[in-house]
Order: sequence, then C-alpha cells, then structure tokens
Amino acid sequence: MTSAARSKSAKRKNSAALKRLIEQGERFPYYLLHGTEGFERDSTSSWLAAHVGPQAAKDFNVDVFHGDSLDPRRVLDTYFSYPVLASHRLVILKSCDKLAVEKCRALEPIVKNGVDTSVVLAVGEKIDLRRSLFRSFGQLGYAIEFKPPYDNQLPQWITRQGERSGIKLEAEAVEVLCLYVGSNLRELASEIEKLAVLTDASKGSSEGFPAISRQAVEEQVGLARQTSIFALTDAVGEGDRSLAIELTHALLEQGEEPIRIVAMLSRHLQILLRAKDLEQQQLPAPEVAKRLGVAPYFLTGYRQQARSQAAAALWQKLSRILAADSRIKSCGRSQQRTILDICLGEITGHEQCVEPA
Repeated sequence: MTSAARSKSAKRKNSAALKRLIEQGERFPYYLLHGTEGFERDSTSSWLAAHVGPQAAKDFNVDVFHGDSLDPRRVLDTYFSYPVLASHRLVILKSCDKLAVEKCRALEPIVKNGVDTSVVLAVGEKIDLRRSLFRSFGQLGYAIEFKPPYDNQLPQWITRQGERSGIKLEAEAVEVLCLYVGSNLRELASEIEKLAVLTDASKGSSEGFPAISRQAVEEQVGLARQTSIFALTDAVGEGDRSLAIELTHALLEQGEEPIRIVAMLSRHLQILLRAKDLEQQQLPAPEVAKRLGVAPYFLTGYRQQARSQAAAALWQKLSRILAADSRIKSCGRSQQRTILDICLGEITGHEQCVEPA
C-alpha cells in the first residue's frame, strides 16, 4: 500500500472511501469488516469479493472458511499456496468473531509472514480488536466498523439506496420509511427494492428516476389502512389520551406489533426532545429538519408539539415508554395491550408540560 493510500484510508474508514481507493487501483493485503450493522457489512463484503478477488479461475482461487468450524492448518495451507492461473488468491473468513482465542493465535502467521499472492477478507460482527490477528488486519490492511445509523442519517441513506435501486423517493416518502421501518438497513433495502419492482424502475421517467410518493410507500409498508401510526404519534405528541388509546387499539386489531408501536412512540419523543434543543439555537427551518432527520413537510408539527411541552416532561414520558418496552418484551399479547394502555395514560397528560412563558 502506498503512503498516499495509507494517508487517505486513515482519514475516513468507511465503505465509500474504501471503494474509491480500490477503484483508483489501490489494493490492501487484508480487509476486516466488522460491526453490528449487517446489511452494509455484507454488501461491502460481496463487493470486495468481486473486485479484489482473482478474475481468473475463481473456483480454484477463492476459498471460504467459517470461524466456528475452520481448521487453522487448512487455512494456512490455503493462504500460503500459490494461485492457479491467476495473480493471487482470496481467502474469506466468515463469522470471524466466532474464532476461538487459540485459533486466532494459530492463524497469526498470516500477518506475521504475509505473502503477496493471497488476500484475506475477514467478516464478523463483534470483533475483539485486542487480539493480535484482528489488530494486525487493521494496521496492515483496511478495517471498517459498521454501526447502525443515527436517525438523522437515515434519510440520506434511504435516498441513496433508492437511487441505487433506480427510484427517487419524495421527502415525505423517505420520512414514512424512517418512521415505520426504523434503522434496520436490511429491512429498508428490502422495502425499497419492492418499491422499485412495483414501479418498474427500469423504465425510468422523463426526468430520470421514477418518483415515489408518500402514498405509494404507505401502501407498500402496510400503512394505507384506516389507522396510521402517524396519527397515533401525533395524538401522543398533542396529549390526546382518548384518541391515542383508540388508535392504538385499532392498530393492534390490524395486526401491528406492540413492540413496533412502542418503538415508534419512543422515536417520536426523541425527535421532540431534539427539536426542543434545536429551537434554542434559533436555526433556520431547513437546517432544523436536516439535523432532526425529518422531511420539512413534517417539521411544523414536530415544532408545535415540542414547544407545548417542557423538556423535563418529555424526558419523563420517554422514560415511561422505555419501561413499557421492557415489560412488553417479557409478557404475552393480552398483557401487552394492557401495558400499552397504562403507558398511554401516563404519557398523554398535560400536567406540568407547558413551557413557562
């Protein structure tokens, strides 16, 4: 690896930066992809296998080993053997987070006596970077940790994923996906792919990508029903107890999962808390929407609800929702409904909620 490449990789260790380096002709002897966010991690792994692996005789020069069952001696034999009719071979270590300590030590010759004729791609979830093998992968090669995105990063990711799938999502459509699907990138990508198929993205439009509306997304993810999760979160934000309980019961009857309802309410209150903090900074509306990770279309409603309640009250409500979430995960469906009713009763009161003048 050149000094220029080393300098570049040190600045931004992410998949986009790595892909740019590889497309510019840079290569690394080791790649370590780890972290709890599985979709981008696995997508990057597939991309790397296609772009840094041998282009000839792949059946003879690409070997895959699994951390929970591999034989270190066989891995070493493969790594140090010459490629067949190709410039190099690719050794893929999947689930490397499941490697036992002794097996990690047994594989250390890969980094202590590395060869130019083999490339290692190690992929796993929770990696112990204190282990010499993994630490060396990062120091001598390129390591990326994949973390779930923050809420304010989701809109940009969804927009990019839509473009990769050949569609353009309107701002309100992006917000629906953020709210209903959340930060699970694999689920988001699946919903976006379904939208692309239903829209027949290959046909495009006169302006490029086909535009996907909020209504189309609501229909796709199951929100085009009599009751919407948006109505529920607004009812809670406005402190309308009877409407909140009525809407919750309707959602449960339509098959909505109590855990997802609680997650939506938690996200909504967290947005209100962030909106409250941003209001004090007197930022322009577009900047507030960007930092909140919401479409400008929805910003007025968030602001009004945030202004109507004291921060202490919002924190207390969020605490009660988190407590309800913990109880819901440990009981049956009938009890979950009761817990939701009690929680909604607690968080939709107006006592001590209005900000002082």
